[in-house]
Amino acid sequence: MKNFKSRYFEDYNIGDEIQHSVPRTITDGDVSLYLATTGSRFAINYSKKFSIDLGLKKTPVDDILLFHMVFGRTVPDLSLNAIANLGYARVIFHRPVFIGDTVSASSKIIGLKENSNQKTGTVYVESIGKNQNGEIVLSY
Repeated sequence: MKNFKSRYFEDYNIGDEIQHSVPRTITDGDVSLYLATTGSRFAINYSKKFSIDLGLKKTPVDDILLFHMVFGRTVPDLSLNAIANLGYARVIFHRPVFIGDTVSASSKIIGLKENSNQKTGTVYVESIGKNQNGEIVLSY
């Protein structure tokens, strides 16, 4: 049973801006569990030396883990009542994120398409993830 009132199609308006609640600090546990369960084997996410040799200050968090962390912040406000998330466009990873960083999310309603039943529809959003310094780390 849901105890959180989320939005339905008729509750959205083009131009609405939503600051999603509960920023999330990325922990060692998040990264360890993600890398162990996904099989991701990119050297940049596993090797501190490799990351530093590339000019980074330390090992960055896997981009897809970052995507899931930011997307997860948006769910209560955007898709809790959705039938499906149909796709993501123009995904850009702007800067690396590291263990200990805190990510927050905001979304802007950029389009609405009502279905023929006039009760449901598609909501188009632009979502932005920022780190604790207010720097954009992800947009889609």
